[in-house]
Amino acid sequence: MKKLLLEPIVLCVLIPLGLVCLLLAFQMASNKKLAPILESLFLHTFLYMMNGVGIPPFSLLSPRSFSIHDRSIAQMILTLGIYICAIFVLKSWFRKIFPNSLLLLLVTDPFLGLFCIYFMLSAFWSETPILTFRVSLAFLGLGVISTHIATRYSMDDIAATIRRTNAVVLFTSIFYALGSSKGRIGKGWRGVLGHPIYLGSLMALNIAMWSVNAIYNPKQRQLSLVIIVFSILTMQMANSSGAFISWLTCMAMLFVLRLIKHLPPRLGFSCVFIVIVIAICAFLMFKENEAAIYTAMGKNANFSGRGEVWPQIVERMKLRPIFGYGVVGFWQSWRGPESPADGIQTVWGWVPPHAHQGWYDLILQLGLVGLILYGISFINTAFKSVVYLTRNQPGDGSFFPLLFYTLLIMINMTDSNIFNFNFGWIYYVIIAIKMRIDVSQKKS
Repeated sequence: MKKLLLEPIVLCVLIPLGLVCLLLAFQMASNKKLAPILESLFLHTFLYMMNGVGIPPFSLLSPRSFSIHDRSIAQMILTLGIYICAIFVLKSWFRKIFPNSLLLLLVTDPFLGLFCIYFMLSAFWSETPILTFRVSLAFLGLGVISTHIATRYSMDDIAATIRRTNAVVLFTSIFYALGSSKGRIGKGWRGVLGHPIYLGSLMALNIAMWSVNAIYNPKQRQLSLVIIVFSILTMQMANSSGAFISWLTCMAMLFVLRLIKHLPPRLGFSCVFIVIVIAICAFLMFKENEAAIYTAMGKNANFSGRGEVWPQIVERMKLRPIFGYGVVGFWQSWRGPESPADGIQTVWGWVPPHAHQGWYDLILQLGLVGLILYGISFINTAFKSVVYLTRNQPGDGSFFPLLFYTLLIMINMTDSNIFNFNFGWIYYVIIAIKMRIDVSQKKS
Protein backbone atom coordinates (compact mmCIF):
# COMPACT_ATOMS: atom_id res chain seq x y z
CA MET A 1 0.00 0.00 0.00
CA LYS A 2 2.80 2.42 0.92
CA LYS A 3 4.62 1.80 -2.39
CA LEU A 4 1.37 2.21 -4.29
CA LEU A 5 0.68 5.59 -2.70
CA LEU A 6 4.16 6.82 -3.63
CA GLU A 7 3.73 5.98 -7.30
CA PRO A 8 3.90 9.20 -9.42
CA ILE A 9 0.64 8.45 -11.23
CA VAL A 10 -1.21 7.85 -7.96
CA LEU A 11 0.30 11.00 -6.44
CA CYS A 12 -0.81 13.04 -9.45
CA VAL A 13 -4.37 12.02 -8.66
CA LEU A 14 -4.24 12.16 -4.85
CA ILE A 15 -2.56 15.56 -4.49
CA PRO A 16 -5.11 17.54 -6.56
CA LEU A 17 -7.94 15.59 -4.92
CA GLY A 18 -6.52 16.42 -1.51
CA LEU A 19 -6.25 20.12 -2.39
CA VAL A 20 -9.85 20.17 -3.56
CA CYS A 21 -11.03 18.52 -0.33
CA LEU A 22 -8.94 21.00 1.67
CA LEU A 23 -10.49 23.98 -0.12
CA LEU A 24 -14.00 22.54 0.36
CA ALA A 25 -13.32 22.03 4.07
CA PHE A 26 -11.99 25.58 4.31
CA GLN A 27 -15.12 26.87 2.64
CA MET A 28 -17.30 24.87 5.04
CA ALA A 29 -15.37 26.22 8.02
CA SER A 30 -16.09 29.76 6.80
CA ASN A 31 -19.81 29.08 7.16
CA LYS A 32 -20.99 30.32 10.56
CA LYS A 33 -23.36 27.38 10.94
CA LEU A 34 -20.90 24.67 9.91
CA ALA A 35 -17.81 26.09 11.69
CA PRO A 36 -18.94 25.11 15.24
CA ILE A 37 -19.65 21.57 14.01
CA LEU A 38 -16.16 21.21 12.49
CA GLU A 39 -14.56 22.70 15.60
CA SER A 40 -16.46 20.28 17.85
CA LEU A 41 -15.46 17.39 15.60
CA PHE A 42 -11.81 18.41 15.81
CA LEU A 43 -11.97 18.74 19.62
CA HIS A 44 -13.56 15.33 20.08
CA THR A 45 -11.14 13.69 17.62
CA PHE A 46 -8.13 15.29 19.32
CA LEU A 47 -9.16 14.21 22.82
CA TYR A 48 -10.06 10.74 21.55
CA MET A 49 -6.64 10.35 19.92
CA MET A 50 -4.82 11.66 22.99
CA ASN A 51 -6.30 8.93 25.16
CA GLY A 52 -3.53 6.83 23.65
CA VAL A 53 -5.40 5.34 20.69
CA GLY A 54 -2.92 3.15 18.85
CA ILE A 55 -4.74 2.13 15.69
CA PRO A 56 -4.43 3.76 12.25
CA PRO A 57 -4.85 6.52 11.29
CA PHE A 58 -4.59 7.88 14.85
CA SER A 59 -1.30 6.08 15.53
CA LEU A 60 0.20 7.88 12.51
CA LEU A 61 -1.14 11.30 13.51
CA SER A 62 -0.40 11.08 17.23
CA PRO A 63 2.42 13.32 18.50
CA ARG A 64 3.82 10.13 20.03
CA SER A 65 5.16 9.33 16.56
CA PHE A 66 7.72 12.15 16.97
CA SER A 67 9.35 10.14 19.78
CA ILE A 68 10.19 7.31 17.36
CA HIS A 69 13.93 7.61 16.88
CA ASP A 70 14.03 6.33 13.29
CA ARG A 71 10.99 8.23 12.02
CA SER A 72 11.88 9.59 8.59
CA ILE A 73 11.82 13.27 7.67
CA ALA A 74 9.18 12.55 5.01
CA GLN A 75 6.86 10.95 7.59
CA MET A 76 7.26 13.87 9.98
CA ILE A 77 6.63 16.39 7.20
CA LEU A 78 3.47 14.48 6.23
CA THR A 79 2.21 14.53 9.83
CA LEU A 80 3.03 18.22 10.21
CA GLY A 81 1.34 18.90 6.90
CA ILE A 82 -1.89 17.36 8.17
CA TYR A 83 -1.70 19.51 11.31
CA ILE A 84 -1.09 22.62 9.22
CA CYS A 85 -4.10 21.77 7.05
CA ALA A 86 -6.25 21.42 10.19
CA ILE A 87 -5.07 24.85 11.37
CA PHE A 88 -5.77 26.29 7.92
CA VAL A 89 -9.32 24.89 7.86
CA LEU A 90 -10.19 25.67 11.48
CA LYS A 91 -8.71 29.16 11.38
CA SER A 92 -11.37 30.56 13.74
CA TRP A 93 -10.70 27.87 16.36
CA PHE A 94 -6.93 28.29 16.19
CA ARG A 95 -7.02 32.09 16.07
CA LYS A 96 -4.78 33.62 18.75
CA ILE A 97 -3.52 30.19 19.82
CA PHE A 98 -0.02 31.62 19.29
CA PRO A 99 1.32 33.52 21.08
CA ASN A 100 -1.61 33.99 23.51
CA SER A 101 -1.99 30.36 24.59
CA LEU A 102 1.78 29.87 24.76
CA LEU A 103 2.09 32.90 27.01
CA LEU A 104 -0.79 31.71 29.21
CA LEU A 105 0.82 28.28 29.53
CA LEU A 106 4.06 29.84 30.74
CA VAL A 107 2.66 32.46 33.15
CA THR A 108 -0.76 31.31 34.42
CA ASP A 109 0.78 28.56 36.56
CA PRO A 110 4.36 29.73 37.22
CA PHE A 111 5.67 26.30 38.23
CA LEU A 112 4.02 24.60 35.25
CA GLY A 113 5.53 27.31 33.04
CA LEU A 114 8.97 26.73 34.51
CA PHE A 115 8.48 23.00 34.04
CA CYS A 116 7.76 23.57 30.33
CA ILE A 117 10.85 25.75 29.90
CA TYR A 118 12.92 23.24 31.85
CA PHE A 119 11.96 20.19 29.79
CA MET A 120 12.80 22.15 26.62
CA LEU A 121 16.24 22.91 28.06
CA SER A 122 16.83 19.21 28.84
CA ALA A 123 18.03 18.79 25.24
CA PHE A 124 21.30 20.42 26.35
CA TRP A 125 22.23 17.52 28.67
CA SER A 126 20.52 14.68 26.81
CA GLU A 127 22.72 12.13 25.04
CA THR A 128 20.32 12.40 22.07
CA PRO A 129 19.71 16.17 21.96
CA ILE A 130 17.91 16.31 18.60
CA LEU A 131 15.42 13.62 19.61
CA THR A 132 14.89 15.24 23.01
CA PHE A 133 14.32 18.67 21.48
CA ARG A 134 11.91 17.23 18.90
CA VAL A 135 9.85 15.41 21.53
CA SER A 136 9.96 18.38 23.92
CA LEU A 137 8.62 20.60 21.17
CA ALA A 138 5.74 18.14 20.66
CA PHE A 139 4.96 18.22 24.41
CA LEU A 140 5.03 22.01 24.36
CA GLY A 141 2.69 22.08 21.36
CA LEU A 142 0.24 19.78 23.15
CA GLY A 143 0.46 22.02 26.20
CA VAL A 144 -0.40 25.06 24.09
CA ILE A 145 -3.43 23.33 22.52
CA SER A 146 -4.55 22.16 25.99
CA THR A 147 -4.24 25.72 27.26
CA HIS A 148 -6.32 26.93 24.32
CA ILE A 149 -9.01 24.38 25.18
CA ALA A 150 -8.96 25.52 28.82
CA THR A 151 -9.48 29.16 27.87
CA ARG A 152 -12.08 28.55 25.17
CA TYR A 153 -14.49 26.21 26.97
CA SER A 154 -16.07 25.98 30.42
CA MET A 155 -15.04 23.21 32.79
CA ASP A 156 -18.50 21.66 32.43
CA ASP A 157 -18.12 21.56 28.62
CA ILE A 158 -14.60 20.14 28.84
CA ALA A 159 -15.63 17.40 31.29
CA ALA A 160 -18.69 16.51 29.20
CA THR A 161 -16.54 16.30 26.05
CA ILE A 162 -14.00 14.05 27.78
CA ARG A 163 -16.84 11.88 29.09
CA ARG A 164 -18.20 11.46 25.56
CA THR A 165 -14.80 10.73 23.98
CA ASN A 166 -14.10 8.14 26.68
CA ALA A 167 -17.42 6.50 25.80
CA VAL A 168 -16.27 6.36 22.18
CA VAL A 169 -13.03 4.71 23.37
CA LEU A 170 -15.20 2.21 25.26
CA PHE A 171 -17.32 1.10 22.31
CA THR A 172 -14.56 1.20 19.68
CA SER A 173 -12.42 -0.89 22.04
CA ILE A 174 -15.20 -3.46 22.45
CA PHE A 175 -15.67 -3.76 18.68
CA TYR A 176 -11.92 -3.88 18.03
CA ALA A 177 -11.26 -6.48 20.74
CA LEU A 178 -14.10 -8.70 19.51
CA GLY A 179 -13.30 -8.25 15.83
CA SER A 180 -9.51 -8.36 15.79
CA SER A 181 -6.86 -10.31 17.67
CA LYS A 182 -4.82 -7.08 17.81
CA GLY A 183 -7.33 -5.76 20.33
CA ARG A 184 -6.35 -8.52 22.74
CA ILE A 185 -3.07 -9.66 24.23
CA GLY A 186 -2.25 -12.44 26.66
CA LYS A 187 -3.13 -10.33 29.68
CA GLY A 188 -6.54 -9.24 28.45
CA TRP A 189 -8.30 -6.70 26.26
CA ARG A 190 -6.44 -3.58 25.24
CA GLY A 191 -8.99 -2.44 22.67
CA VAL A 192 -7.84 0.55 20.64
CA LEU A 193 -5.30 1.53 23.29
CA GLY A 194 -1.73 0.34 23.72
CA HIS A 195 -2.12 -1.92 26.76
CA PRO A 196 -4.85 -3.42 28.98
CA ILE A 197 -3.82 -1.28 31.94
CA TYR A 198 -4.54 1.88 29.89
CA LEU A 199 -7.94 0.59 28.84
CA GLY A 200 -8.81 -0.58 32.36
CA SER A 201 -7.69 2.68 33.99
CA LEU A 202 -9.58 4.81 31.47
CA MET A 203 -12.68 2.72 32.13
CA ALA A 204 -12.26 3.38 35.87
CA LEU A 205 -12.42 7.12 35.17
CA ASN A 206 -15.25 6.57 32.69
CA ILE A 207 -17.37 4.78 35.29
CA ALA A 208 -16.87 7.58 37.82
CA MET A 209 -17.68 10.35 35.30
CA TRP A 210 -20.81 8.67 33.96
CA SER A 211 -21.87 8.01 37.56
CA VAL A 212 -21.72 11.76 38.15
CA ASN A 213 -23.80 12.26 35.01
CA ALA A 214 -26.35 9.69 36.21
CA ILE A 215 -26.67 11.46 39.57
CA TYR A 216 -26.95 15.05 38.36
CA ASN A 217 -28.50 14.60 34.91
CA PRO A 218 -31.70 12.52 35.29
CA LYS A 219 -32.57 12.88 31.60
CA GLN A 220 -29.50 10.84 30.64
CA ARG A 221 -29.66 8.39 33.53
CA GLN A 222 -30.56 5.35 31.43
CA LEU A 223 -27.80 6.09 28.92
CA SER A 224 -25.35 6.61 31.79
CA LEU A 225 -26.25 3.28 33.38
CA VAL A 226 -25.78 1.43 30.07
CA ILE A 227 -22.34 2.96 29.57
CA ILE A 228 -21.40 2.23 33.20
CA VAL A 229 -22.32 -1.45 32.77
CA PHE A 230 -20.31 -1.77 29.54
CA SER A 231 -17.39 0.07 31.16
CA ILE A 232 -17.36 -2.36 34.10
CA LEU A 233 -17.45 -5.35 31.76
CA THR A 234 -14.65 -3.89 29.62
CA MET A 235 -12.53 -3.15 32.70
CA GLN A 236 -13.02 -6.76 33.75
CA MET A 237 -11.96 -8.00 30.30
CA ALA A 238 -8.85 -5.80 30.47
CA ASN A 239 -7.87 -7.96 33.44
CA SER A 240 -5.90 -5.24 35.22
CA SER A 241 -5.83 -5.42 39.02
CA GLY A 242 -4.33 -1.91 39.12
CA ALA A 243 -7.31 -0.56 37.17
CA PHE A 244 -9.67 -2.29 39.60
CA ILE A 245 -7.97 -0.57 42.54
CA SER A 246 -8.11 2.76 40.68
CA TRP A 247 -11.84 2.26 40.11
CA LEU A 248 -12.51 1.58 43.79
CA THR A 249 -10.49 4.66 44.74
CA CYS A 250 -12.31 6.88 42.22
CA MET A 251 -15.70 5.73 43.49
CA ALA A 252 -14.61 6.33 47.09
CA MET A 253 -13.38 9.78 46.07
CA LEU A 254 -16.71 10.51 44.36
CA PHE A 255 -18.50 9.70 47.62
CA VAL A 256 -16.12 11.98 49.57
CA LEU A 257 -16.45 14.84 47.07
CA ARG A 258 -20.21 14.85 47.51
CA LEU A 259 -19.71 15.11 51.29
CA ILE A 260 -17.10 17.89 51.27
CA LYS A 261 -19.00 20.08 48.80
CA HIS A 262 -19.99 22.56 51.52
CA LEU A 263 -16.82 22.36 53.60
CA PRO A 264 -14.19 25.14 53.73
CA PRO A 265 -11.51 24.58 51.02
CA ARG A 266 -8.69 23.77 53.46
CA LEU A 267 -10.77 21.21 55.33
CA GLY A 268 -11.98 19.77 52.03
CA PHE A 269 -8.42 19.49 50.75
CA SER A 270 -7.45 17.70 53.97
CA CYS A 271 -10.26 15.19 53.43
CA VAL A 272 -9.18 14.56 49.84
CA PHE A 273 -5.57 14.17 50.97
CA ILE A 274 -6.58 11.65 53.66
CA VAL A 275 -8.58 9.57 51.17
CA ILE A 276 -5.64 9.44 48.76
CA VAL A 277 -3.21 8.51 51.56
CA ILE A 278 -5.54 5.73 52.69
CA ALA A 279 -5.81 4.48 49.10
CA ILE A 280 -2.01 4.49 48.71
CA CYS A 281 -1.60 2.67 52.04
CA ALA A 282 -4.15 0.08 50.94
CA PHE A 283 -2.24 -0.31 47.68
CA LEU A 284 1.05 -0.78 49.54
CA MET A 285 -0.56 -3.38 51.79
CA PHE A 286 -1.81 -5.11 48.67
CA LYS A 287 1.71 -5.03 47.26
CA GLU A 288 3.13 -6.41 50.50
CA ASN A 289 0.82 -9.42 50.26
CA GLU A 290 0.74 -9.65 46.49
CA ALA A 291 2.33 -13.09 46.32
CA ALA A 292 -0.46 -14.75 48.27
CA ILE A 293 -3.18 -12.68 46.56
CA TYR A 294 -1.91 -13.27 43.02
CA THR A 295 -1.33 -16.95 43.69
CA ALA A 296 -4.95 -17.22 44.79
CA MET A 297 -6.03 -15.34 41.64
CA GLY A 298 -3.78 -17.44 39.41
CA LYS A 299 -1.68 -14.46 38.30
CA ASN A 300 1.99 -13.50 38.26
CA ALA A 301 3.01 -12.48 41.75
CA ASN A 302 5.45 -9.70 40.95
CA PHE A 303 3.69 -7.05 38.80
CA SER A 304 5.22 -8.73 35.74
CA GLY A 305 8.72 -8.03 37.04
CA ARG A 306 8.28 -4.42 38.18
CA GLY A 307 9.50 -5.23 41.68
CA GLU A 308 12.76 -6.55 40.29
CA VAL A 309 13.57 -3.61 38.01
CA TRP A 310 12.68 -0.79 40.43
CA PRO A 311 15.86 -1.16 42.58
CA GLN A 312 17.94 -1.17 39.38
CA ILE A 313 16.19 1.99 38.19
CA VAL A 314 16.89 3.75 41.49
CA GLU A 315 20.60 3.03 41.04
CA ARG A 316 20.53 4.72 37.60
CA MET A 317 18.72 7.72 39.12
CA LYS A 318 21.64 8.22 41.48
CA LEU A 319 23.96 8.73 38.51
CA ARG A 320 22.04 11.84 37.38
CA PRO A 321 19.85 12.84 40.32
CA ILE A 322 19.55 16.61 39.72
CA PHE A 323 18.76 17.06 36.02
CA GLY A 324 18.04 13.51 34.84
CA TYR A 325 18.75 12.14 31.37
CA GLY A 326 16.53 14.51 29.38
CA VAL A 327 13.09 13.97 27.85
CA VAL A 328 12.94 10.42 26.36
CA GLY A 329 16.66 10.29 27.09
CA PHE A 330 16.76 7.17 29.28
CA TRP A 331 14.77 4.30 27.76
CA GLN A 332 16.61 3.93 24.45
CA SER A 333 16.85 0.20 23.72
CA TRP A 334 17.63 0.94 20.06
CA ARG A 335 21.06 2.27 21.15
CA GLY A 336 22.07 -1.11 22.54
CA PRO A 337 24.92 -0.96 25.10
CA GLU A 338 25.04 2.85 24.79
CA SER A 339 21.51 3.20 26.17
CA PRO A 340 21.42 4.62 29.73
CA ALA A 341 18.91 1.85 30.55
CA ASP A 342 21.12 -0.95 29.24
CA GLY A 343 21.27 -3.88 31.65
CA ILE A 344 17.98 -3.20 33.45
CA GLN A 345 16.02 -6.43 33.24
CA THR A 346 14.51 -9.25 35.30
CA VAL A 347 16.26 -12.52 36.05
CA TRP A 348 14.34 -14.19 33.20
CA GLY A 349 15.42 -11.52 30.71
CA TRP A 350 12.39 -9.22 30.48
CA VAL A 351 13.52 -5.70 29.51
CA PRO A 352 11.00 -3.00 30.58
CA PRO A 353 10.05 -0.29 28.03
CA HIS A 354 9.65 2.22 30.87
CA ALA A 355 9.84 2.32 34.67
CA HIS A 356 6.24 1.19 35.28
CA GLN A 357 6.15 3.95 37.89
CA GLY A 358 5.25 7.47 36.82
CA TRP A 359 7.29 9.36 39.38
CA TYR A 360 10.37 7.24 38.67
CA ASP A 361 10.13 8.02 34.96
CA LEU A 362 9.72 11.72 35.71
CA ILE A 363 12.90 11.70 37.81
CA LEU A 364 14.78 9.64 35.21
CA GLN A 365 13.96 12.16 32.50
CA LEU A 366 14.05 15.47 34.39
CA GLY A 367 15.68 14.72 37.73
CA LEU A 368 14.75 16.17 41.10
CA VAL A 369 14.41 19.64 39.60
CA GLY A 370 11.66 18.44 37.27
CA LEU A 371 9.99 16.51 40.10
CA ILE A 372 9.91 19.59 42.35
CA LEU A 373 8.53 21.90 39.65
CA TYR A 374 5.83 19.44 38.62
CA GLY A 375 5.08 18.46 42.24
CA ILE A 376 4.50 22.05 43.41
CA SER A 377 2.23 22.71 40.43
CA PHE A 378 0.43 19.41 41.09
CA ILE A 379 -0.29 20.14 44.77
CA ASN A 380 -1.29 23.75 44.09
CA THR A 381 -3.68 22.69 41.32
CA ALA A 382 -5.20 20.01 43.54
CA PHE A 383 -5.97 22.63 46.21
CA LYS A 384 -7.49 24.98 43.64
CA SER A 385 -9.61 22.08 42.38
CA VAL A 386 -11.06 21.72 45.88
CA VAL A 387 -11.73 25.47 45.98
CA TYR A 388 -13.42 25.21 42.59
CA LEU A 389 -15.58 22.32 43.86
CA THR A 390 -16.79 24.29 46.89
CA ARG A 391 -17.66 27.37 44.80
CA ASN A 392 -19.55 25.71 41.93
CA GLN A 393 -22.61 23.58 41.48
CA PRO A 394 -21.96 19.82 41.68
CA GLY A 395 -21.69 18.12 38.31
CA ASP A 396 -19.30 17.12 35.54
CA GLY A 397 -17.07 20.17 35.76
CA SER A 398 -16.71 20.42 39.52
CA PHE A 399 -15.99 16.70 40.12
CA PHE A 400 -13.81 15.89 37.12
CA PRO A 401 -10.52 17.58 38.22
CA LEU A 402 -10.29 15.67 41.51
CA LEU A 403 -11.48 12.40 39.98
CA PHE A 404 -8.74 12.72 37.36
CA TYR A 405 -6.18 13.53 40.07
CA THR A 406 -7.18 10.39 41.95
CA LEU A 407 -6.77 8.26 38.85
CA LEU A 408 -3.46 9.89 37.94
CA ILE A 409 -2.00 9.15 41.37
CA MET A 410 -3.18 5.55 41.43
CA ILE A 411 -2.25 4.58 37.86
CA ASN A 412 1.27 5.94 38.33
CA MET A 413 1.90 3.58 41.20
CA THR A 414 2.43 0.79 38.65
CA ASP A 415 2.60 2.56 35.27
CA SER A 416 3.97 5.71 33.63
CA ASN A 417 1.27 8.23 32.79
CA ILE A 418 2.46 11.59 34.15
CA PHE A 419 4.63 12.99 31.38
CA ASN A 420 3.67 10.97 28.35
CA PHE A 421 1.82 11.33 25.05
CA ASN A 422 -1.59 10.47 26.48
CA PHE A 423 -4.35 11.83 28.67
CA GLY A 424 -2.02 12.22 31.68
CA TRP A 425 -0.32 15.31 30.22
CA ILE A 426 -3.27 16.71 28.23
CA TYR A 427 -5.85 16.52 31.02
CA TYR A 428 -3.41 17.86 33.58
CA VAL A 429 -2.53 20.99 31.60
CA ILE A 430 -6.20 21.68 30.87
CA ILE A 431 -7.12 21.38 34.56
CA ALA A 432 -4.09 23.32 35.83
CA ILE A 433 -4.77 26.30 33.56
CA LYS A 434 -8.55 26.18 33.93
CA MET A 435 -8.48 26.03 37.72
CA ARG A 436 -6.25 29.08 38.02
CA ILE A 437 -8.31 31.11 35.56
CA ASP A 438 -11.68 30.22 37.09
CA VAL A 439 -10.64 30.41 40.74
CA SER A 440 -8.97 33.80 40.15
CA GLN A 441 -12.11 35.13 38.42
CA LYS A 442 -14.32 33.92 41.27
CA LYS A 443 -12.01 35.55 43.79
CA SER A 444 -12.04 38.90 41.96
